[in-house]
Amino acid sequence: RLRTIFVDAHNGGRACQGSNFSKAECSTQPCPQDCQYAAWGEWGPCSASCGGGVLVRDRRIAVQAAFGGRDCLTISSEEEACNMSPCPADCQWSEWTVWNSTCTTTCGPGVTTRTRRVLQEAVGGGLPCEGHARDIANCSNPECPVNCQWGDWTPWSQCEVTCGGGARLRNR
Repeated sequence: RLRTIFVDAHNGGRACQGSNFSKAECSTQPCPQDCQYAAWGEWGPCSASCGGGVLVRDRRIAVQAAFGGRDCLTISSEEEACNMSPCPADCQWSEWTVWNSTCTTTCGPGVTTRTRRVLQEAVGGGLPCEGHARDIANCSNPECPVNCQWGDWTPWSQCEVTCGGGARLRNR
């Protein structure tokens, strides 16, 4: 508060004593202080070198909430995806099936087969599949039966005798 001098001292009167203003404390309670975060920290290393990992960074509380100020949110860390490229994986074959129990022939030499399949194709620079999905091996059964076959007849021979009954022959 302020006051002013209405009448200045004169004719030997005493001058006004004290100050022309007065001060009294009020609203002495502290002001609300909201929570404040510090700056984000550096990103940490990726959690995986390939196939998708996570980067994490944190921030700490620089000033705690006080005197009714707003609290900090619960988010004090942040995540981001990293190294999303697939990890190298080589091609993988299944095991071979058992050899086929039947030969391609019922007698004599033939072939039998077995197979396998690709379980996983090569990805991310992995090694490709080598070899074939089908394997062939020789097999044999008992010799095939051979039926008798006549050849052609030879021409008739001359008669053995010139009279009295003879025979002519031919062969095959």
